Formats: sequence, C-alpha cells, structure tokens
Amino acid sequence: MILLAWLLAQAPPPPQGPPDLGTLAEIARTSFARRDFSHLLGDRPSVRLELPDGNASAAVTGRVAAASLGALFRRTDDRGLELIGAALADDQHGYIELRRRYAVSRTQDALAQRVLISARLEDGAWRVVEVWVSAVR
Repeated sequence: MILLAWLLAQAPPPPQGPPDLGTLAEIARTSFARRDFSHLLGDRPSVRLELPDGNASAAVTGRVAAASLGALFRRTDDRGLELIGAALADDQHGYIELRRRYAVSRTQDALAQRVLISARLEDGAWRVVEVWVSAVR
C-alpha cells in the first residue's frame, strides 16, 4: 500500500489539454448581454466582422469590431440572449453560437439574430477571429 502511494506521488501530472472553449463562450454571452465588446474583441489585431446591414464582411481591428457591434446594438432593446452552444471543429478551431431576441428602439416588433463566433487557439488561449451577425427568419 505504501509502495502504491509512493508510485502515484512520483507519476507525472496528466497532460493539460487546451483551455475550455466554454470559458470564451461565457465571455461572449456576457459581452453581448452587457453590450460591451471590449473584453471579447478589444485586443485583437484583426477580426473578420459581418453585420446584417448587407455590407460585405471586412477584417478590422478588435477595437473597431467592438465599436461596430456597440453601434449596431445601441438602436435596439434586448428581449433575450441565449448561448446555443460551443463546439470544437478541431483541436485549434471552435465555434460559439448565440441567439439574440430584440426590438428596434420604440417599436414592439420582436426580431431575432443569430451570432456565430469563430475562435482559434493561440498561445494557449482561445481568441476570436470572426463574428457573424445575421437575422433569423
């Protein structure tokens, strides 16, 4: 018994896997709920952003992406936000999906948006590389 305890104490620690994508998913959900995208995107040198206004997607700095999302949501009243899920595409890439319910300010029309976030594992942490916001019909 003592020998077994000694052998277990000498064993190397189990290998650490990549950080949980769920942590980034919760940061994303919180960022959208608070309408403050600086923690999610602010330090990124480049984020591909596609918004529902019909313009083509563009690569912008994280600060510009955060400001663009803030401007888009400023004109709306939130009715609900749901984290649909987070999934790995492979060991270096993952996706997060949110569903947002809202109304345009001073209206009662209920609308919905799907938010897809693409993430890549960089230097041991998940980083946002793309954000798509589209209308749900």
